[in-house]
Amino acid sequence: MSKYKYFTDKELQCQCGCKGDNPNPEFDVLMKIVVLIREELNEPLPITSGYRCKDHPIEATKTTTGQHQIAAVDIGVSGSKALRLTRLIAQYPQLKGFGVKQKGEWGKRFIHIDVREKPAMWSY
Repeated sequence: MSKYKYFTDKELQCQCGCKGDNPNPEFDVLMKIVVLIREELNEPLPITSGYRCKDHPIEATKTTTGQHQIAAVDIGVSGSKALRLTRLIAQYPQLKGFGVKQKGEWGKRFIHIDVREKPAMWSY
């Protein structure tokens, strides 16, 4: 059982095979906000990518430490639910990293959020 209500350890752990947990205190800050957003939305928020260790295939290609190594999640969401989620995310100034993938296959759309130092927004 995860220490974060509504979310399993499996969906928050690194998916490279190491099954590592995020050791950073910033991740706890992020997840407490995600739980609040989940409660306000009153719908499941599947985490499609949580923690990624430095050896995760995506992180291994980066020249700097990725946000998923610090405190980030990708939430599998699309359509009107993505819009409602975006409105809730905007209410939390701690969530400074915001990436949106809402094109392509329906089941592969997501919203990325993180607690980086400086605000950033992008699309995939």
